[in-house]
Formats: sequence, structure tokens, C-alpha cells
Amino acid sequence: MPYQYQRKPRVLLISHSCRKAVEGHPRAAALHALGTVDLKVITPRTWRFYGKWTGIEHPHPSLFNMSDHAVIFPWLPGIGSHLHTYVGLRHILNGFEPDVVDIWEEPWALVSAHATQLIRKEFPKTKILLETEQNLYKKLPPPFSNFWDYACREADYLVGRSDEALDVSKAYGYRGEAAVLPNGVDTSQFHPRNRAISRVRFGIPDERFIVGYAGRFVEEKGLIDLLNAVAKSEARVHCWLVGGGPQKDALSARAAQNDLVGRVHFLPNQDHTALAEIMSAFDVFALPSRTVGNWKEQFGRVIAEAGAAGIAVIGSDSGAIPDVIGDAGIVFPEGDETAIADAIRTLLEQPALRSQYGINGRRRAEELFSWQPVATQYSDLLLYLAGLKERPDFTQNVT
Repeated sequence: MPYQYQRKPRVLLISHSCRKAVEGHPRAAALHALGTVDLKVITPRTWRFYGKWTGIEHPHPSLFNMSDHAVIFPWLPGIGSHLHTYVGLRHILNGFEPDVVDIWEEPWALVSAHATQLIRKEFPKTKILLETEQNLYKKLPPPFSNFWDYACREADYLVGRSDEALDVSKAYGYRGEAAVLPNGVDTSQFHPRNRAISRVRFGIPDERFIVGYAGRFVEEKGLIDLLNAVAKSEARVHCWLVGGGPQKDALSARAAQNDLVGRVHFLPNQDHTALAEIMSAFDVFALPSRTVGNWKEQFGRVIAEAGAAGIAVIGSDSGAIPDVIGDAGIVFPEGDETAIADAIRTLLEQPALRSQYGINGRRRAEELFSWQPVATQYSDLLLYLAGLKERPDFTQNVT
């Protein structure tokens, strides 16, 4: 394609995920490091995450250019953040004059429709990239159905986090260009470590077999199923649950029953540095998510992190979990306690298989989920949208 610019194409990334160093910063930093686009990130000044108002973490200016801005409706009871949008968004667009705008929010959010409307009015040649993780079809009520219809009708491209997400978008009526691009993980933070040293650090006896989990303590994560499966397993099988949430009391009560006394260990939420060290002491990582009425697992980033750490994984068949696991572990039917126990027993009795799954997980993390290949794919897509590159080979049409 002919070169259309005397400069790098300007890309505006609109993303609440970039408020946090763990979530959005690595993706933006990896894209900036490639040097292929002039990247500017905007993120909300105020935000509420799972019921708590959270602070913002600013990147070092050398990593990428990010500014925070006031938003209206950062949180509404019963609606959450889906009605937020930026105060002065027209001014932001006019000040940057983007060639591509990447809206890293769900298409039914007000900010997606608002940004799309302004772009089409102020910069009709600017390309619009939407992103979605929604992998469960549900009827969208007004005004969210209107936001979705408008944003997706005007969008130039849609990225889904999984095949299921694109299937849902197709069911909603999207007919444009689309591709599946995964979330990324920090493979320099999560990497194979000396397991023996880690177990000494955390006081874990050699003979003990640890099945670990990290994340929210909520019903849809299937943690009661996991504890019931551990109870069916040999006495040397213990479970470490890292995180917190509304199901903590129920989990503690189950852990106190006779068949699990002393075998379930709770740790509070950890930053990624500490979590990577804790994971290195696990024998197996488990994600036993269950599909509930309005949610199923959209990606399961902790699976990719565990794989990057060289740990065998077991996970349910909810949502995108099987795609993330690939050949790095065992997939079981969601809610099937016996199948979970069987998976645990298989990896307990077959250390060579467990080791091979860990090797496969590290390979998959490096090839598919580390930020460098993920950022390269986004770079290829953004350059394509800017008219500077042929259509990437991961592109597919939703028909």
C-alpha cells in the first residue's frame, strides 16, 4: 500500500484498563516500544472496580504517553461503569487528530458510542477499532442496545478476545472485519523458578501436593467445586486460595469441615511480583469456573500466567478456558467435582506429564500470550487500518 503519512500514524487508545500497571500498561508499553505508531492513551480519572473506588497508576513517560481525564458516571448502582464517558472528549480528539482510535471498552458502553459519534463528525477518515470480551449472548436493553448498534455499524474493525466473543458479536448483527487477539501476560515476571526453593520459602513439605488458585472468591469461579474435589483426593493434596471476595466465608466454612481440616490455606490478594513467587510453589494451578446467568470465563489470564511460570494447569470448559489451556493441561466439564478430582489424581501420579504440561505452558505463553507478540499483532492491525500495511493474516470476516 502507498505510504499516506509523513509521520507515524497517530493512535488514540481509550481504555479504563490502562489505569493499572498490571492490566493495561504492559500492552501500551509493548506497542509503544515497537515504534510503529504515535500512541496516546486516555483513561478515567476516577473509577470503581468491584465495588471499590480505585486509584490510578501513571506510567513513566518513557513507557508511553498517557493522560487521565474526568468522566461522567464512572459508576451507577445496577449499571456499573457502562454509562461512563469523557468530559471534553471532542477537545481531546481535536488536540491529537488521530488516524486510528482503539476503543478498549465494550461496544455497548456509552463511551464507545460517544467516541464513535464524535469521530465520524470531526474526523470522518479516522478508523475506529472496537474490542469485546463478551462471550455470552444476552439481550441488551436500551440504551445499551442502541450504543452497540451504532458503534458496531460505524466501526472499521472488531477485535474479540475469543472465538466465542466473535460468535456473540455475529449474533448481535456485526458483519464487518474482525479477528481474535488475546490478552497478554508478563513472561518476565511469570517464569519457571526453582520449585524446591519456593517451597522452602513458604514452608511447604516435600511430600505435600499443592493445587493453587488466584483470583476473586465468587460463586462463578467454582471454588466450592474445587474444595470438594480436593476432599476426594489423597490427604497429601492441599489447596491454596489466593485472593478475596464475597464467598470467603462460605469457603472458610467448607474448609473447616472434617474432610478438609488443615488442607485449605488462604492468602490475601497479592501484587504480581508476590503472586509469581507463590505460584512457583504450586504443583498444579486450577481454574474451575462455572457459567452463570450473565457471565462465563472470558479469557482466564491467570491460566496463561501459570503456564508462563511452567506450572501444569487444570480448568473447566467454561468460556475461553480450553483455548487458553491448549496442550498445557487438562480440561474438565464445569461443575464436575469428580472430574476435577480425577485431573488432580492424574497429575499427582504422573509427574512426567505434569512436567510436560508446564513446558507446553511456557512455550504457549512465549509464542501466544507474552506482550511482544500480542503488541506486534496489534501493531500490524493498526498499520493496516491506517493504510500502511496489507491485511494481517489473522484477519477474518464475521459472516
